[in-house]
Amino acid sequence: PNTGLPEDPGSHCDVLIARADGSGRRRLGHGSRPHFSPDSKYLVVVDRMDDEFGTGIRLYDLSSPKEPSRLIVRDAVSACFARGSDRLLVVRCTGEIVMANREGSILRTVVTREKLLRRDIFLGELYDFPFGDVKCADIDW
Repeated sequence: PNTGLPEDPGSHCDVLIARADGSGRRRLGHGSRPHFSPDSKYLVVVDRMDDEFGTGIRLYDLSSPKEPSRLIVRDAVSACFARGSDRLLVVRCTGEIVMANREGSILRTVVTREKLLRRDIFLGELYDFPFGDVKCADIDW
């Protein structure tokens, strides 16, 4: 069917947005596992990296027609907004969870791969993780 959207011969996922009533549908680009920022001005997705094999986190700035998207964190498999629209929790390909800003700078490691692999991780030590500035997050991987 003719959707009025640009054709893309690639074999990857497309990111589409629309108003709540379904009108105004438009294609933004590529990606999967989308997460909106709390203020709905940004959208992060997992996307293939432009120049090599692998995936990274792409940020769509929904309020800027000049720069609609950019790859902000390389070698990552999932991301979501943490506290407000300026901080992201990112799951790296290495297995660690890091805090990053919208520009893609890694601010700190939140959970190391080694901690995640410990067998007793969900038996109480989860409360010891330094999630202090994370108000709410929803990461899937």
